Amino acid sequence: MVDTTELEAQFFATAEALHVSLSDQASIFSLLSPLKSGPPAVAEHYAHSLRVGLLAAKIAAVALLPAPPLFIAGTLHDVGKSLIPFDVLGKTSD
Repeated sequence: MVDTTELEAQFFATAEALHVSLSDQASIFSLLSPLKSGPPAVAEHYAHSLRVGLLAAKIAAVALLPAPPLFIAGTLHDVGKSLIPFDVLGKTSD
């Protein structure tokens, strides 16, 4: 299983700093939960989504753009992957 403890801590700290509501945070995690609970190859997509959200917030700060919407959009950019069967999403070879 992919250990995402540190990424989740960074996510919550960033969400708090950006004043993302607890309701929105819960919605984000609800949408990503199928990826988190999947096999390791699938759970990596969950970790990737958290990393993209964190990076989007940093890019927004540098570009002087509003960080909260970019943070949320970055985190949810691959949410559609939760609808792909795990055997397809986690496939590592032909």
